[in-house]
Amino acid sequence: MKITKLTGFLVTVGVITPMFLGSLTALAGESFEQIVAGAKKEGKVVFFESQPDKAWIKLMKAFQKKYPFIKSYKHERLFGGKLNTRIITDAQAGADSADLMTTAPYAITPLHKRGLLQKVDWKGIGISPKSIYDEYSSLSSVFFYAIGYNTDLVKGADIPKGWNDILDPKWAEKGAWWRYYQPWPLLAKSWGQTKAENYLKSLLTSKLRTARSPTTVANWIASGEAHVGVTILTRLQGARKKGAPVAWIYPDPLPMIQLIFGVLKGAKNPNAAKLLVHWLSSPEGALMYEKISMRGNPWVKGSELGKVMASHNTAYYPWEKMDEYKKSSAAMTAILKKAKK
Repeated sequence: MKITKLTGFLVTVGVITPMFLGSLTALAGESFEQIVAGAKKEGKVVFFESQPDKAWIKLMKAFQKKYPFIKSYKHERLFGGKLNTRIITDAQAGADSADLMTTAPYAITPLHKRGLLQKVDWKGIGISPKSIYDEYSSLSSVFFYAIGYNTDLVKGADIPKGWNDILDPKWAEKGAWWRYYQPWPLLAKSWGQTKAENYLKSLLTSKLRTARSPTTVANWIASGEAHVGVTILTRLQGARKKGAPVAWIYPDPLPMIQLIFGVLKGAKNPNAAKLLVHWLSSPEGALMYEKISMRGNPWVKGSELGKVMASHNTAYYPWEKMDEYKKSSAAMTAILKKAKK
């Protein structure tokens, strides 16, 4: 499978401005040595990220061992709409906010519209070109959707092999899926819009259970309330890590979601933020993050998710297909809303 360079990957839904289409212009004078010098003066970093505090205690212990001049840090677990609301509210109030945040590219639109992110010479500070998203963002990690199953209840020939197997009538009342628009536009990239819409409609008319969160689907599979289900891979991995009888298959095509770093304009500790991104993009930091979070940067050598990506037909939209993505997402959302009536 040919893997497309990540630069210009899935950008924000609804807003395509020159800043996204421009080249990665180097910021004069910015280098890794300079951010290290700046971070030494700052000695602190504040960031918003979706992993729990206990994960960051381990990560930051390693980071501070490598860079002991970072004497303190503050992490708040924020993501999605709550993250945007917090950043925008802080900016409007003139209050101190985070130096760094992580979010999905399509969720970052409100921050870009308000000019709340700063440009960074990612290449100049040592970030691999493959991990550079645009001049405002670089790749944090990716995660996949998967089809999970309870290994005590589903065996042999009954183990699903792909998307169509989930629609088998034998899973009526025994299967489940996360009722969310996210994966279906990605499947449309590979299948075409009509086929993807028809598949979503088939799910909606099936007797499969639906949940409001991916964690619920994974918990149902783990407990046996659902024998099979469509959810986020990390939720299934987390359940199995706790000893649940859970396994999964990677369906073809395999929907992939990416998350990105962004340094906030007005950050009090911008150099420390860039240094943290540099470390999390290095083999040492990235592989530790992947081990702890089960999300990873596939461009880093040794990444388990990189191995998955290299051996499967991954479904995603590059930035030049953004109009197609936006149109597909709107259609999938409309189908979901209409089915609620």
